[in-house]
Amino acid sequence: MDSDTKHLQEAQAYAKRFEETLDSEQLRKAYLELENISVMQQAPGSSPALRADTLRMWLVLLALLDQQLDPSFDQEKMPDLQVQPPDTADGTSYAPGADPALISDPAARRAYERAIRDNEAMIANYGLQVRLHRLNERITARAETYIRHAYTFAPSDREEVQAQILKVIKSPKRQAALWKACF
Repeated sequence: MDSDTKHLQEAQAYAKRFEETLDSEQLRKAYLELENISVMQQAPGSSPALRADTLRMWLVLLALLDQQLDPSFDQEKMPDLQVQPPDTADGTSYAPGADPALISDPAARRAYERAIRDNEAMIANYGLQVRLHRLNERITARAETYIRHAYTFAPSDREEVQAQILKVIKSPKRQAALWKACF
């Protein structure tokens, strides 16, 4: 197996791990593997299968991003680092992040514990979205560069790219942006 095929298989494995775990590091590793594939060896007339498979993998990474990116995400709207506990029946106010065991009212304690869990989930999602949006910028630019360097304006090349974009990318907005950026 040549090194380009190995890099492609590694990228596929990392993408699969991303799908299973939503660990953005797996997506980053996937695109780095694709970047190790020699575009020069994929000029028209050479290994059309590897060229098509590499194109498809770049598009798969973009499709994975599209599935996970929150279009309404606002990086300026950060979640609270800690949750403010409710005041106790005797009027005691605890600092944000206080131990739930300090809340004597069972219903208030459960609500506070739920608020803590919800906030932790919001913090995790915020971090994921920040990483995914950054990866989206990098992967989009690199995928477009790959297409421009590996494919020509020849009708057969344009048809191959368009067919793969339509097959892999579900977002009409992404489809149009890719087509515009590449041809």
